[in-house]
Amino acid sequence: MSSGLDQRGGHNASWFPFETKVLERLVDVMNDPSTSVAQLGAVIGWNPVLVRAVELKANAFCGLSLRVSDLNLALAALGVPKVKETVKLALASSAARQMVNSFRNLEELWNHSIACALLARAVALECKKCSPDDAFAAGLVHDAGLLILNDSAMNERGYRSIGNGGDEEGEGSLCGEVGEWMAKRWRFLPRGIAEVVHLHHTPGLAKENPVLTAVVHVADVLARKLGAGSTLQAGATEFDAGALAMLGFAQVDDQGVGQRNLVQAGELVPSLGLQVAVLREHLIKAVEDLSQDERYLLALHYYEGLSLGSVGSVMGLSEEQVTVLHARAIDQLHITSSIGELW
Repeated sequence: MSSGLDQRGGHNASWFPFETKVLERLVDVMNDPSTSVAQLGAVIGWNPVLVRAVELKANAFCGLSLRVSDLNLALAALGVPKVKETVKLALASSAARQMVNSFRNLEELWNHSIACALLARAVALECKKCSPDDAFAAGLVHDAGLLILNDSAMNERGYRSIGNGGDEEGEGSLCGEVGEWMAKRWRFLPRGIAEVVHLHHTPGLAKENPVLTAVVHVADVLARKLGAGSTLQAGATEFDAGALAMLGFAQVDDQGVGQRNLVQAGELVPSLGLQVAVLREHLIKAVEDLSQDERYLLALHYYEGLSLGSVGSVMGLSEEQVTVLHARAIDQLHITSSIGELW
């Protein structure tokens, strides 16, 4: 059995995130016309939410109130077509519910991510070396791996923090690699986002987009220095000298000499804590105001990590329809206009 480690000591992408792999396997099984009830049951059994949904559907279908409490009996009562329909709806609605709940349950992590996004945009405006909008997007998702791992732990055991857990930051970081794995599946994000997610604590290793990685690194450290850090995992608390030099910022010494540019960048986001709270509430309301299909799409693709093809299969849409729906959902979020209002 594979240990999940590759030759670099990192984590094999075929090994994680485990839940996403199971969900994609479930989608494949549901799309196979030759799938049997037994095969469906073997995959559904991994997810207690789906098991419960199938059992409840079987009770409603049979006209019996909470009497079918065995998955195999529920599957036999419903038959393959109704099981597939039930699972697809439950999968989409559960993902959307968890995505919205994460804004509340992982409030500290979301606050740090939003603060990093605002500061990354400020740093980009200050150094004028990359797109401020790209910097905002990269800052917002820079801790995607940590969000996924902490949310999985919360769902399985009740709320708890992953913490550092012996997972060293840097090239071999589990959180960094999980985040990179997820970001590579997000088709609509700016170039180099996956690398930024993986290497923002070690920006000197970045090859594809070192400037954007340096910007997010500086923003991440600034966020912590300004009191918008996350205790869910230890992160860098000092600036990487190479990243500062690349962006044209001077290294800060013990007497504070050289910090003028960075102080200016921080001051570009007045009342950071208030702006973070306002933007987080805006995102929550914007997501809640999306149509059901728009929420399902965003949750399945960005939160569960399913490919667009798999998302289309779950929702019964073509890839072209998924692309159009995605564009409409992003437009409805009005993230860019919200930043302009806050600034």
